[in-house]
Amino acid sequence: MGKLTEYLREENVRWQAERPLRESTANEWRSALNELFDDITNWIQQADSAGLIQIERDTVRHYERRLGHCELPRMKVTYEASEVTFQPRNRFAVGLRIVDENGQSRFADGYVSVLCPNPSGHQIFRLIEDGTSRWYIQPGFGHKHKIEYSEFTQEAAESLLVGLLK
Repeated sequence: MGKLTEYLREENVRWQAERPLRESTANEWRSALNELFDDITNWIQQADSAGLIQIERDTVRHYERRLGHCELPRMKVTYEASEVTFQPRNRFAVGLRIVDENGQSRFADGYVSVLCPNPSGHQIFRLIEDGTSRWYIQPGFGHKHKIEYSEFTQEAAESLLVGLLK
């Protein structure tokens, strides 16, 4: 038996064993993203009685080692010639370390990049607290060596969109 055959056989066994957890985690992440995008959509609709803003939701193919390949939701908000895309990034955000109000350092439980059409520097990230997703926004490119963030509320979403859709 060749090296490639043996490697693929071992990978298949590993993949089959990890598959239920990967699928469960991908479904949980997909659900959290849909809830975030539902909130943003509702906030826009409340503010936009004239229907000036277009909202498009689609899916994007995504891969993370701990999720495998999956389809994740993505959302685009358009006003005239301006477009803001909420692009899901990683569920396991090893590159996004947060220091909470208690001074504890931890990784975010997933994040979304805000693109317009290039990176705006804004990241919307999730922390799971007491089993509930709470979303926060890291504004712009921030300050060197210091990550500033605040809760992602309707007010924060409106400020973000006004700043990026101008």
